[in-house]
Amino acid sequence: MTVSIDDYREIQLHGRFISKSSGCEAAIHYIQSILDRAKDEDLRCLLLSDLAMYYTKAEMPEDAESAIRQAAEERPNDPLPWCTLASHHHHTRNNPDNAVNFIETALQKAKAQGALIRHVLAQRINIALDRKDYATVEDSLVQILEAPRGPDIRDVRLEDYFLDKIPPGTVDGELLERYRAAVTMARSRSAEAQDKPD
Repeated sequence: MTVSIDDYREIQLHGRFISKSSGCEAAIHYIQSILDRAKDEDLRCLLLSDLAMYYTKAEMPEDAESAIRQAAEERPNDPLPWCTLASHHHHTRNNPDNAVNFIETALQKAKAQGALIRHVLAQRINIALDRKDYATVEDSLVQILEAPRGPDIRDVRLEDYFLDKIPPGTVDGELLERYRAAVTMARSRSAEAQDKPD
C-alpha cells in the first residue's frame, strides 16, 4: 500500500515513538520501510530528512549524509537538502570549511527558485562566523536586507539569533543598525497583522 503526504504527521509521530521505545535503529528500519512505498516527492524528501536525523542520532554520519544526498538528487532544484548538507558538515562533522560549498549551492538554488533566500543566508552567516569570515557575514546581511519579501514568498522571517555572536568591530556598525531596525519593523508589522480582526 502506498502512502501520501497526508500520512506524514502520523508517520513522524510513530517514528518518534519507536525511537524512544526501541531506539534509533528501529526507527531507521521503520522510516526505510515507509520510504520504500512512498511515491510523493514532498513526502520522500521529509522521510529522507527524518532518516538522516535518526542516522545522526545513531552516530552513523556517513549514512546520514547518504540520505541527505539522496534527497538532493530527487529534488535537484530544492535548496533545502543542500542547506541540510551544509548543516551536517558544519555541526555533525564539525567542519565549517566543508560546509561552505554546500551552502553556496543552496544559495544559488534559493535565488533561482525565489524562495528560502533569507533562510539560506542566515545559515551562511552561522558558518561564516565559525570560520571568522566576516566579509561573508557582511555580504549575507546585505543580501538578506535586499531579498524579496511578501506573503507569497516562501521564506523565514528576518532572523536575528546570530547577531550576538558577531564580535564587536568585525562587521560594519551602520549595517548592523540597519539590520536590527529592519528586524524590529518586521516584528512590529507581524504583531499588527495578528491583532487585526478577521
